[in-house]
Amino acid sequence: MKRAFFAGVTLLVSLTAATLVLAHFGPKEITMTGKDAKAMGPVLFLHHDHQDATNNDCTVCHHTAKAGETALKSCCQGHGKVAGLSTNKDALHQSCKGCHKESKAAGKDAPTSCKGCHVK
Repeated sequence: MKRAFFAGVTLLVSLTAATLVLAHFGPKEITMTGKDAKAMGPVLFLHHDHQDATNNDCTVCHHTAKAGETALKSCCQGHGKVAGLSTNKDALHQSCKGCHKESKAAGKDAPTSCKGCHVK
């Protein structure tokens, strides 16, 4: 009886851990419609796809986050609003385009042109 109980507890803990590892945090998609998007068109950011690509390492994009943290600030909360920080557009272009170019060089499908992300 004890063996079955411990096996059940072990299974429950394992399934819970696996669920947390595979979990997606935040919205599935984010439509970025800042002032710069008016000229080029908005960007549909596939948040869960990017989480998969980074193995749920939120710090890849949310550079102020701490590992394991799930309540994160968006980039728009600081960039362009706090003295000394680059604009949101510059920060996103530097981070996103750099990562997309690296991914493309590694043979992955990642847009690197303006129209690849900005859709009118």
